[in-house]
Amino acid sequence: MSLASSLRRTIIWNSGFTGLMDALRDTSFRPVLEASLNREGRTVFLEDDRAWMNRLTAWDPDSEAYLVEYSTFLSQWRELLHDPSRLQMNLLTAILDREWDVLLLDAPKGLKKSSPGRMKSIFIASVLRAPDADVFVHDCNRDVESSYAARYLGNEHLKGQAVRLNHYSFSDPAPNGKGHVSGA
Repeated sequence: MSLASSLRRTIIWNSGFTGLMDALRDTSFRPVLEASLNREGRTVFLEDDRAWMNRLTAWDPDSEAYLVEYSTFLSQWRELLHDPSRLQMNLLTAILDREWDVLLLDAPKGLKKSSPGRMKSIFIASVLRAPDADVFVHDCNRDVESSYAARYLGNEHLKGQAVRLNHYSFSDPAPNGKGHVSGA
């Protein structure tokens, strides 16, 4: 399935157009792209950077965007890898009670050991995804993203890679009709 066709379904964006060009963060093109890719679906932005969220909502006041907080640090990634109980996120029921067709992950930035990494983002994507979802994870050239994607999305679902963006595609029934954790 192509990225564009995947994006025409219900989408949850972690940090907006996650996994696409970082340059989009500095343009006013993003809302136009988002609207054209997901015309008939619901798009939600989960953002941990208040300034970036303010820019998004200034570009498109009708955007559905929520500020999220991470309570873990990049330096903890190894100890948290096999502890899903510490990877839960405090999200609105309206987000948690829905199965999402497409998830794009590119936040938090995960650049410093003292800042949040993407451990929770990748884990929660495994829980929120629909049984036939497509999940895109940016920066899979880094140990954290690669390890967590393998653990919670499963390398058997890796359908392709473009530069640092991995595409995981699912066609399996989710346990209890909600979410899936590969290898858990």
